Amino acid sequence: MGLIYKIKIDQRVIENGQDVPFDPASISKLFYAAYIFKNANKSKSVRVENWHIDKYGYGTVAIGKSEVGQRFGVPQLLDMMIRDSCNISTGILADLVVRQSVNEYIKSELKLSNTTVKSEKTENISTAGDLAQFAELIPLELIDLMRGSRRRSEIGKFVGGKSVFKGGITKRGEHREFALLLDDHVKYPRGYIIIAQQADFRFPGSRGIDREIKRVMFRKGLRKLNLEQKR
Repeated sequence: MGLIYKIKIDQRVIENGQDVPFDPASISKLFYAAYIFKNANKSKSVRVENWHIDKYGYGTVAIGKSEVGQRFGVPQLLDMMIRDSCNISTGILADLVVRQSVNEYIKSELKLSNTTVKSEKTENISTAGDLAQFAELIPLELIDLMRGSRRRSEIGKFVGGKSVFKGGITKRGEHREFALLLDDHVKYPRGYIIIAQQADFRFPGSRGIDREIKRVMFRKGLRKLNLEQKR
């Protein structure tokens, strides 16, 4: 079970399989946020309904049955989507902005040819190459939002100082990591770390032991990359 990656540290770039497509899992939430920062009406609010909970209440959530009937503004939903990786917030925002509009933004403005978010016609897909290009274009507002992440990352120990990250795990248990390397005195990233664990269908992810095996193998792959010394 190998790793797909593209890593830029200062001016050095290493990559493996940068054009191989994969499901970016929760990293795709960054595309929704980037679109909203540029194009959406952030003064809007949405009332949480029972069907939001039923449809999007899987995996990581920060909204539950007790919030049904409450209204949340777009900034609150953005905060929970990025900092908590809340799937219910993501679903609400995706419905609000229309998923296909996000895909058009990805193609026409970000110029990412191998990336889409899930919609009726498209799957949640990207490549390390596209994510690296996005890392160079990411809005400063989104970097600020990522700073307050309340989720742990497998590569968190490698991104020191003011660096930020967004991780994800697929339904089969493969790990995804997106980190921006920042310095105290520079607004824009000086580098990035993008890593996707390749699928291994011997371990379909339906059992807890499958996911633990994948976690252990992912950590072994990270150690082989020797990121601490590269930094």
